[in-house]
Amino acid sequence: MSEILTILRTVFNQSNHYIPYRTSLNLPAYDGNFPFRQKQMAALELALSNAPITAIAGNPASGKTEIALAAINMAIAHQRSTLIIAPFASTFTGYRQLSLPPLEVTEDQNYRQSVKTWLKQRLSAPKLDFSPPHWLSDQLFEDLQIKRDRRFWLELLNQLESQTGEQNEEKIAKIIAELYPSIHPARRQLLVHRLIQSKALLQQREHLYQDYVNLSDSSLDQMTDAVMPHFQAPILCTTKHLSRLENSGLDLVFDLVIAEDSNYLTDQELQNISMRGKKLVFLGDLVDRRNLFGKLFNNLLPSYRVELTENHRLNADLAHHIFPLLYTPLIYTATTQKSNSARQGNPQIIWYDVRNSLQFEQTFENLLTNILHNKTRVLPSVLTFTEITYQKLQQLKQRLVEKTPQVSNLEIYNIDDWHGRQCDSLWVICDQDADQSEDNRSNVTNLRLNNLRLALTRSSHQIKFWGDRQYYQEQNIWRDLIANSSFVRDITIIETNQQRG
Repeated sequence: MSEILTILRTVFNQSNHYIPYRTSLNLPAYDGNFPFRQKQMAALELALSNAPITAIAGNPASGKTEIALAAINMAIAHQRSTLIIAPFASTFTGYRQLSLPPLEVTEDQNYRQSVKTWLKQRLSAPKLDFSPPHWLSDQLFEDLQIKRDRRFWLELLNQLESQTGEQNEEKIAKIIAELYPSIHPARRQLLVHRLIQSKALLQQREHLYQDYVNLSDSSLDQMTDAVMPHFQAPILCTTKHLSRLENSGLDLVFDLVIAEDSNYLTDQELQNISMRGKKLVFLGDLVDRRNLFGKLFNNLLPSYRVELTENHRLNADLAHHIFPLLYTPLIYTATTQKSNSARQGNPQIIWYDVRNSLQFEQTFENLLTNILHNKTRVLPSVLTFTEITYQKLQQLKQRLVEKTPQVSNLEIYNIDDWHGRQCDSLWVICDQDADQSEDNRSNVTNLRLNNLRLALTRSSHQIKFWGDRQYYQEQNIWRDLIANSSFVRDITIIETNQQRG
């Protein structure tokens, strides 16, 4: 049994238990530039500490993922192995831009194949920006090899080698002026000089580049076997794919494990996670303190836990109407999130009272067309709660793309793929016909309170609902949302005789 699992069992059986065990993570204090608030910084310090278990609780938009990203980037910078675990793959959206590209464990590959694929992707586009130690860093010089690749500059330098230095400089300066018309002539001359002097360096980089991209499969296998025991790229793994790590043939224990959406974890998943890390950081929502994460958070000493109670995503007007319906006590929203859009005649919550598919499609198309014509407005994200409605929306999108190709950029999500995402404007599609289907008969709206929280707390500025308002007013989960929002606008779209024809 692992040390962490023993500690977890003790914590669950004994509240306020002091944990004498310390890990060897030994990460320094955070020195980044992200503007964390005081309580967020306290949570980050706990995540970087040598305490074996840390629990960070908070509502959506409280900054949990930003804290995790900062901790992981610190671990990467100091060569510590990291594992990010979540019940839902969409939660990893925010983790794909780490300082070191992560490896994602998938269902169709074992762990070794995943490592090999990761290496192949990195080596197919190697970042070769090494320079002599006495050179000062010059980002424009490196950018020249992106604007025009190394082979272009090498061929140009070879062609001009027999000509005089002044002719070389003039031709190279002219090309650089076309690429960077706004830089100072003196800066341009420095780039010209550096290019001419760096021919041997560019040749060396190009040779290495060709070696990497043309690496044989057998050589790639050798590299994979060599790096597997101490592979340090961050790994993204859903809870259902943890067995891929267990069956890797290696005793994979990571220096730092981040468990996102811990409020969804089962007892078995919690045990499996505890076997994978020396330091565990649990992130979750405390809306239900009876689940495993809630009990773990309550039983830990205050020195191992932090609860975040702020909102950093929803503007103040939208938060004022959403959070009182979903959370108690009320979540604090910073005044910097204040929006004047309501006073400008642009309410945050709108209900389109549509009662059949024809009405819905016509209104949907008209609104999308208006948005596309107004190039300053961004397309919304569209969210639904049932697979039936999701498929209908995808079919509608394809029909609209034939008339308006720009609609292809419209993003449509099912609730199961909404974790970890965010948007400025959200359209929530409520289809009672789908809700009353055979599969959903036991749950008429198919919207548990957790799903509603997830849906309505990831849009920062505006939410539009589509559906039969009268029908949803009869559902307890919707009644307060419709009745208590002063920004709900009742728009009933009447089907005309022409439409019926």
